Amino acid sequence: MPAEPTGPARRTGGAPGALFLLGLAALAVSVAVSVRIGSSAVTYSDLARALGLRLGLAAEPLPPLLDSLIWDLRLPRVLLAALVGAALAVCGAALQAVTRNALADPYLLGVSSGASAGAVTVVVLGAGAVGLAAVWLHATALDGFSFGADTATSLGVDVRVTRLVLLIATALLTSVAVASVGAVGFVGLIVPHGVRFLVGPLHRTLLPFTALAGGIFLVWADALARIAFAPREVPVGVFTALAGVPLFLLVLRRRGEL
Repeated sequence: MPAEPTGPARRTGGAPGALFLLGLAALAVSVAVSVRIGSSAVTYSDLARALGLRLGLAAEPLPPLLDSLIWDLRLPRVLLAALVGAALAVCGAALQAVTRNALADPYLLGVSSGASAGAVTVVVLGAGAVGLAAVWLHATALDGFSFGADTATSLGVDVRVTRLVLLIATALLTSVAVASVGAVGFVGLIVPHGVRFLVGPLHRTLLPFTALAGGIFLVWADALARIAFAPREVPVGVFTALAGVPLFLLVLRRRGEL
């Protein structure tokens, strides 16, 4: 049977709901800060007014250019970063369990090659949501896969069928990222490891926290990509790699491969 959470996971085990709410608050703050920063200044007051206008709670309109900057440029980009980060992180967590490979992520396994071919399908059918639901529904099976095919079988999992479903689901999730922003490395590798340390290995808890952390991580990476060398932008993958390479080397060292 899957192991019980230990270490930090045991300390948070009494209030996972409170920890998740804290994560949601952190994501909301990250989105607000990221929308605010950039080559053109946006104040928190501007953000509050923009939201109030949409909710019918504010009477004074924003200047048209500022309103367009927030709703047509900044906010869609930041929300897309959060969604893509969540998709890649969940994909990585699932693949690490299915393959029992701590270094697995969509790009290392070549799943992104199939994902590129499905990009149009993702845009038209919203296949990313299907992939996310499929991974979530197989959380218990992922616990079994983490300990090997025999353990999964003892839990009543049809290993061949479930593995195929999960690989297709992770390809769909990766398609969301490829179709939306291109290849962004290391999110699916480093985020699941960090979250697993905090909340433990059980995927019913791990997956939602991984989605939250992946969204927060990529929102900040995208913000840095926009402002680090302003007015020039650099690829967001530069900053995910800066965070990912050291952890990649750490995982290799712990596995005795470095």
